Amino acid sequence: MESTTLYASPEPYPSIQAAAPNIAYAQLLAASLASARSELTAITQYTYFSWVLDTEWAQLCTVFRNIAKVEMRHLDLLGRTITALGGNPMFRAFPYKRPAFWSSGVLQYQSHIEKVLHISIAGEQEAIDGYQHLSKLIQDQSVIDLLQRIIVDEEIHLHLFQQYLTTRQTKSKQLFHNDII
Repeated sequence: MESTTLYASPEPYPSIQAAAPNIAYAQLLAASLASARSELTAITQYTYFSWVLDTEWAQLCTVFRNIAKVEMRHLDLLGRTITALGGNPMFRAFPYKRPAFWSSGVLQYQSHIEKVLHISIAGEQEAIDGYQHLSKLIQDQSVIDLLQRIIVDEEIHLHLFQQYLTTRQTKSKQLFHNDII
């Protein structure tokens, strides 16, 4: 089953380009590159989860590693887009109009399967919402096309995590039901 799992859309990513340099757009994208809710955070969070989950969840660990690879591609695409916009793709964002450098302190160090899945689902939904919001703020069609393409991958990730959560909850209900009988 693992070999048929889709972690990213087969559709190609658009080419990296910008209509014109735009530092404001580059700063907006910086939050998706390296903030508490960013591609860099997703990569490190999913890598951590793949290390700490019980062996009972070995297949999910593989899913986390493969999704982290897709998020790494997104990180690369965003970094190159920030550069094309004339920005410097440093691992920092600009919350409250001040630079804040990325830190591993933003990770959620959990190993309980349901918490891990809830964290992952929330992260993917936040990413989708964030990219949709950026698509409304940015007036460069090339950048919008990239953001919309990334959203497609994030929706795949969201669906995978939701499937695992449903499977986990079904297993728990069956075990509970069997204990009662």
